[in-house]
Formats: sequence, structure tokens, C-alpha cells
Amino acid sequence: MCDSDDDVVIVGETRAAAEDPTSADDRAAKRPRGGQDLAPDLCNNDAPTIPRPSIAEMKRALDAAGVTYAGMERREMETEFNRVAASTSFIDPPLFRLFTTDHHDLTPNSTGNAGCATLRDVVSGQVRWCVVMNFMIDLPWLLSPDGCPELGAIPKVVWIVDERSTDTGEIHRTKGANRDWTVVTPPVQRFGTHHTKCFVLVYDTGCRVCVHTANLIHGDVHKRTNAMWCQDFPLKSASDLKTCSAESEFEHDLLRYLGALGWKDTSCVVPGMGNGQPVTVGPSAMRRFDFRGAGAKLIASIPGRWTGGDMNCWGHTAVRRALGKRSFPDRFANAPIVCQFTSIGKTTEKWLGEIAESFGAGKIESSGTDDKADDKTDDKATENTNTFFQRASDVARRRLGTGALKLVWPTMGEVRDSNLGYATGGSIPGKVDNITCAHVRSRLHRWRPPTNHGSERPLPAVTDPAGRGKVMPHVKTFARVAKESDDLAWVIVGSHNLSGAAWGKLEKNGSQIAILSYELGVLLTPQMIGPRTTVPFTCTPGAVSHHREAVPRCLCLANVRPASASDGPDDKNNFRVVATAGPAETAGETAGADVVRAPLPYHVPPAAYASSDKPWAIDGHDETADKYGRVMRGKMVDRFG
Repeated sequence: MCDSDDDVVIVGETRAAAEDPTSADDRAAKRPRGGQDLAPDLCNNDAPTIPRPSIAEMKRALDAAGVTYAGMERREMETEFNRVAASTSFIDPPLFRLFTTDHHDLTPNSTGNAGCATLRDVVSGQVRWCVVMNFMIDLPWLLSPDGCPELGAIPKVVWIVDERSTDTGEIHRTKGANRDWTVVTPPVQRFGTHHTKCFVLVYDTGCRVCVHTANLIHGDVHKRTNAMWCQDFPLKSASDLKTCSAESEFEHDLLRYLGALGWKDTSCVVPGMGNGQPVTVGPSAMRRFDFRGAGAKLIASIPGRWTGGDMNCWGHTAVRRALGKRSFPDRFANAPIVCQFTSIGKTTEKWLGEIAESFGAGKIESSGTDDKADDKTDDKATENTNTFFQRASDVARRRLGTGALKLVWPTMGEVRDSNLGYATGGSIPGKVDNITCAHVRSRLHRWRPPTNHGSERPLPAVTDPAGRGKVMPHVKTFARVAKESDDLAWVIVGSHNLSGAAWGKLEKNGSQIAILSYELGVLLTPQMIGPRTTVPFTCTPGAVSHHREAVPRCLCLANVRPASASDGPDDKNNFRVVATAGPAETAGETAGADVVRAPLPYHVPPAAYASSDKPWAIDGHDETADKYGRVMRGKMVDRFG
């Protein structure tokens, strides 16, 4: 056990878990908590006293341990609660989760779907109203039992979609008389899209925010690799609402983004809310919720040309600003940046340099005295020139600096040998000209490491820990990885692909950034991980959890260890990031630190392309047939058709 709950390790999952994985269907611990019970002192493990547990809290803990408490008096229940609390060891959820995949497609002896989530896990409980943001929605499938039928039971839904990729007319035709559905189509430029994938679900006790990577279609959700980050947030207290004392960066970022979509506040009657009186549904409704414990920094893109302070709000310059405020261990100095994506635009070496500069931002941890020296203003009329340049040199040395970009992109062979063969490449729409140009080809890395066993034999779990070597990606991840291991400084999960349309391009000598698409992701860093809560908050009490986890199966680490308001991004952190598959393997080498899992679905560090590897391209050529008898001749065709 670690010396302090505040010491955190983020680990890229590169091999099978030390303990036997459990099925995603296993019924396990249920340990949620209603929002009104969460007192500030319960979030502090250093509190000198622990309040007497409420009946509701004890029932939830006993549920989690599988203890029957029917007929117990409070004293008996409290005795059982204390016994369970002393003997139960819950594990932390991962930093983010993968979506479950058809188990027939998974690599045997891997972690597979253990710890993963479904759409129905996310859209669960008594949702009063919600916002669904996506690029492509197959509504008949989505409302079917194979999709997420719970959405059809929510009386008020706001659909924010790309009208060129989603049939908005079908949404209007499907809503019927009992559903109050609104469709919002953000204005897009010719080469831009509304590409965001996100749910915002509103409950009586709080709201759930889920940023993910999947189009809401069968092929994406069940047959491709996708990921999500999800956290529940409680209602603000009446005093916090009155004084605005509970505002946070996450709230400001979310309100700014939702407002930029063209979604406006409306007043309407929502069943179960407002005692039958109209309530506000719109961006400003988010002010009701306390986002101070958010375990993520929202990273968004909005179409436009942005200058001045607005440059720091959107695109890769928002990443640059967010990382620039944080410090990391010196082993991440000039460490590589892994960029895993499923579409690529026309790029240049100069633009990749912009990306490397932004993703390379951040400072090297110091003793603290250097920080003060850097920021100190000398009031003397003159300053020793050597001292001035020495300080400038010290500041430069303390920058993490840019690292090599490692671009993870499947090979033609990986797509051909995948669960869907060449057909799955339709969701990886890179073109030959964009993926084979020299400055991209030289940086390419495989989705899975090469193997000498042939395409028909299962991949070893050590090279395919998530079991998705033959389940092609629609997930998008960006991470800074230590040079000699799978240690991670930070991770971004979201909708951004590797393109100027998504991340933006600098113009006018770097004084403005031009963006074409709407995108949303989350930046996850150790500084956003706080001390463990006694009983985590959740909007869905009673929901099923994964084995030994204390939260419903869709929620991530942030609900167990919400960010602490006392820690800022500029604070020096005490976190170690080590290469490990799980806590059991690192007990001796990580004293004083917890291991946090970041389930990247590819091998870390990724394997570079061999000279013989051909990148997948949607307009490529390959006369080797997939298992369905199809070949690539500028497009997918039947070999003998």
C-alpha cells in the first residue's frame, strides 16, 4: 500500500493484467452514493474523524460486499458495515475506459472486455433530459435492443449532429407525440464537420458527462475499438449557486463550448422536474452542477480564426496552454508523443512541427526554488547581464521540449486480417497521398506489433493486452510516453483526428489559429487526480459495477479520486509514472505511489513500420484477398466480381 493516496502513477497497459480477468457480464460491487450526502470532509482522507455512516451509505456498502441486511437494526448494520469496510479492498477504475467489443473478435487470454463499458451503461438510471452530440447516428439501430433503447424513454433529448452525416429528418419523424426532441445542427464550413461525440445526461441529483470516440452506428459500437471518459457531478448547494463560489475551469470550458454550437436555452416542461413548471434546458443549465472535482481538462475545437486569448481556448494551442501550466518528471523531457488517429488530412512537415510544439509543452519538475526565481521581478535599476541570461537558460532547460511524433496507423495487412476485413477500413478514411508522403510515412507505427505466427494464430496477450489486435480502431488517443518504457505523462481521448481541420493551423506568424471542425476531447494528467473519496458520488445508485470497483461500470477514475480544489496545475506534483501492467507486479518498485491504468488499446511503445509494411489507405491497392474474398483496387471490390 502506498504512503499517500495523493501519489499517482499513470500506466499505459501493454500486457495482460496480473490477476485473472473477469467477464464484463460479472455482477460485482455496487457502491454508489447520492449527491446530497457528499460532505467536504468525506473527500479528505486526512480528516481526523470519520462521521457516523448514514443508513443509505451502509446499505450501499453492504450491497457492494454482497451482504444481506434485511431485518437488521442500525447497530447490527453498523457492525457489518465496519467489518466490511475493514476487510474490503476496492480497486481504482481506469483513467478512461474502452467500449466493449463483440467478444468473438477479441484475442484469447487478453483482458478483453473486462473493465469496459457499453452505451447502455452510460445512458442508465432515471435521466430527466439529455444532450447527444455526434457525427453519425443510425437512429433505428440506436433505439433498438442492440443499441441503446434507453434513449427512447428519455422525454427530452437534444440532438446536436452533423446534418450531412445524420438524417435529421428521421429524428423528427421518430420522435412522435410523447417525445420532446430538439435537433441542433451547428454551422460548418465546406471542409469542416461537427465531429464531437459526447453525452450530457441530467438527473435529479446531478449530471453525467461522457466524452467518447464512437459514431452511434452498429459497426462502430460493436465491431471497432472505441473509448470513453465519463464522470458524474453533483448539484451545487443553494449557497454555492447564490455566491458563484463553486465555479470551475471545467464549467467555463463546457459552457463556452456548448454556447459555440448554436444551442440556445429554452424553457419547457420536463416530466419529473420543476413540479410541472417549465425548467431551463440549454447551456446555462450546466451552471447548476458542481464541476470542481472534474478529473479532466476539456480540449475543444470550434470553426473560425481565433486570435489573442481565444487562441488558448481551441485546437492544439489549447493543448499547448494546458500542458504549459503543468510540470512533469524529467524522464519525459523530449519524450516521444504517440498520436493514434483514424483519419488524416493533407499535412506538411511544418504543421507537424506545430503539433509537436504544442504537445511538447510543459515544464520539468523542480525543487520549487527555481520556479520562484523564474517568476521573481528584480526591482533594481540594473541587473547583472550574466545573471539574466543564466535565468533564461534555466527556464529553457526546465521545458520538457518537443519529442518525436510516433503516428499509430494500421497497415494494409492489419486491416485485411481484421474482424471485418477490408470493409472496416471505411472508418479509417486515410488516402494514399496523405498517408504515404515522406514526412508521414517515416513516422508511422503499427496498430499491433508484428508476429511470426501468421495471421490465423492469436496474438500473444503480451503484445495485445486489450485483445483488440484484430479490432480496428475508431478510437483517437494522443499520449506522451517515456523513452524507455510505457510510462505516460498525459493522455488525450476524444474525437480529434490528425488534421488541420480538427486541431487547427497557425497563420500570420503564429498570431492566429484557423480551425474548420467541431471537436471535443479530454486531457488527463496526474495533477487532476485527487485523494480517494470515502464513497464516490454517482447519479445512478444501485448500478452494476465491475469486479472490485466502487462505482458503476461506466464511470472512470475521476469519480473515485476527484480533483482536489487545493491543487493547481502549477503545483509541483509528487507522482511517479512507471511501466507496469498492474499494482500486483509493482509493489516493490512503486513504494509511495499508486498505479493508475490507462488502457491504451495498442502496444506501448508502438512498433515502427518495417520497410515492407504498406499503410492502409481507403484508395489503396492490394491483390491479397481478405477472408471474405475482397481485394483493394482503389476501393474495396470482390476479387472475382
